Amino acid sequence: MSPPTRIGLFLGRSAAQSTPRLDLARLKKAGESWNQVKVVQELEQLYSPDGLLRLREAMIGYNLEGAMLVADSQALRVKTLALQLTAAGLDPEAIELVSWRDLNLTDQNSELNNLQVETVLRQAIARFAHKDRLQFQDMPVCQKVLVLGHGWSALQAATQLRNLGLTVLLVTSRGELGDKRPASGYTEETARTLDQLLAEANHPAEIEVHLSSRIMEFEGTAGQYRVMVADNEGRSQTYQVGGVILAPEPELITDFAAWNLAPGRWAISLGDLEDWWPPRDKPAPFQTPTAAEPHPVIFLLGFTHHSFPVSQQRAYRAALRLAEGYGQRVLVLLDHYKIADEGLEALSQQARQAGIVFAKVNGGQPVIETTDDGALAVRFFDEVMNQDMTVRPELLILEEAIQPPGEARELAKVLDLQSDSYGFFQGDHIYNLPIYTNRTGILAVGPARGPISLAESFQEVREAALHLWELLGSGSSRAALNRISLDRRKCAICLTCYRLCPHRAISVVNRRPVFSDLACKVCGLCAAECPMEALQIHNYNDRQIQAELSVLVSQPTIASDADYPLILAICCRNSALEAARLAIQRKLALPPGLGLIEVPCAGKVDPNYVMTGFKAGADGVMVLACHPESCRSYRGSPRAQERVALLQEYLQEVGLEPERLVYGGLASGMSQEFAHMARQLANRLQEFGQSPLRRANNREKSNFPHPNPLPEGKGI
Repeated sequence: MSPPTRIGLFLGRSAAQSTPRLDLARLKKAGESWNQVKVVQELEQLYSPDGLLRLREAMIGYNLEGAMLVADSQALRVKTLALQLTAAGLDPEAIELVSWRDLNLTDQNSELNNLQVETVLRQAIARFAHKDRLQFQDMPVCQKVLVLGHGWSALQAATQLRNLGLTVLLVTSRGELGDKRPASGYTEETARTLDQLLAEANHPAEIEVHLSSRIMEFEGTAGQYRVMVADNEGRSQTYQVGGVILAPEPELITDFAAWNLAPGRWAISLGDLEDWWPPRDKPAPFQTPTAAEPHPVIFLLGFTHHSFPVSQQRAYRAALRLAEGYGQRVLVLLDHYKIADEGLEALSQQARQAGIVFAKVNGGQPVIETTDDGALAVRFFDEVMNQDMTVRPELLILEEAIQPPGEARELAKVLDLQSDSYGFFQGDHIYNLPIYTNRTGILAVGPARGPISLAESFQEVREAALHLWELLGSGSSRAALNRISLDRRKCAICLTCYRLCPHRAISVVNRRPVFSDLACKVCGLCAAECPMEALQIHNYNDRQIQAELSVLVSQPTIASDADYPLILAICCRNSALEAARLAIQRKLALPPGLGLIEVPCAGKVDPNYVMTGFKAGADGVMVLACHPESCRSYRGSPRAQERVALLQEYLQEVGLEPERLVYGGLASGMSQEFAHMARQLANRLQEFGQSPLRRANNREKSNFPHPNPLPEGKGI
């Protein structure tokens, strides 16, 4: 579909009238002079059903291909508006929004207000006029889901998916399903429920189970994955699946060697203690206390590994059982308390009331020595007593380290997943929470993403099952055909895009890249890095951004009289753009010559954008991204920072001060920091003077007439 060429400009009258010192008549006259705009109208209550009905009538009456709505859209969500537009018989793709609240207006300068509004509207219209309308199609998706794991979370996922009408392929490297260790959550209270879950999962007609098997190959994208499953005998089968739920159980490792101990009479693991609880055939691992001052059972939590709340909860329950059920004195030594988990603080208080002593040990781990009679002694510094303590234990209980399963590293490599610092299947990234990975349709729940309680894990399982049902349940999913467009004539088949995509939304078919709309997050990294410029991103194509740049550096501009430095701020929409809008709405002091360019991710910033801005007359350019650990596309911020560093070197080579180009990382709420960075660059540009390229287009003035630094605080 071709971009809109007949556009209507519709102004929300009530919002415009509340805007300080804005000449609405002048704005209408300016809008009527713009080439693509065929009609300019004021509308009351633009987003009401009546307002949208009048908008539809105007679009039909004037034969418009698109509409630019200018109103106060602060309280209106884009998805909500899309639903309202659809209900009113309007195509959301044919509508573009501009909010008055996003305009850098001031009470002091009405001329500057009008220039600002005209420039921003011309910029929005230029972007809209070069927009490629999306084309949608129902794409088939596979309704089979791969579940990886043998424990209770994996079985719960399999039964939840089956109950939602999806077919399930359950694969585990273990030789049997279920895990009846207390460490897995199998207790007297949960046994009946978990036994029933195991019975339901053992129905081969409903859930296809592969024991002692591994994933050998994995290809494709969300909705259409191809997976090869092989057993220990080397037999393999290939399946199509639409999604994956990861729920393999972690490994519990007790590092006796770190304490110079061996398991036996004097030291056992927490898991071994839990496995002993009667009714068991094994003898008790401790002596029944008889002396007036019996030796305590000592728990060692942490010190040689990271101690998670879920394992500390197990330790507290075991300590309570020893104290209340067997009359044991109990001492718990730990390096850090983990009481933020649900119910853990109350459990620790209950343990204290039962006489259990807790001691947080700083300055190194306790020292364990062997006494003359072959028993053990534990020496540590007690912060409460402010002295070294030596205690002879009846028994040492060592908390296990909770680690990803042994096959986790290889499995993450096969699935092309990012892992966290411990090796679990969910990368350390805020946008992955609660169940997501870097790949659409591959979800990590419960033990796959770290040690959590069984109840919390089951909650995540339900959310993951519903997510996949929404994606796959109908057997098809509506997807855009051209959200990423490829010019096959330019494509060199270098597959740079395929290698770079952080979400693995690109597959290779017949040596050509193929893009999945279901998996694509529209970050634009592929387009920015394409050496042949063969890729374009919907609503962020090169023609749109170049047109916006042209508006911002042409006459009339925000700083049309050349009194102020002209600064282009290329902002990531997920962070810096929100910070800029917040700064505007809070009326923080911003340079009058500041223009904003939105990109889906700083990784989309093509070096050509920056150089085009300078060539057209910008005095300075800001490339503003997320902080690296908060980048939605994982790699976008680092790539943008690398490009800026290279461009600064290039600017110096061509005779421009490299300080005219700056890079910054911002969070969406950092309005003060955005304003400070903009003012700081503006003041620096005041010292440098106009860019030589701008002076070439503005011969009458060689420097800015306002050498004083821009003030801090509110207002311009």
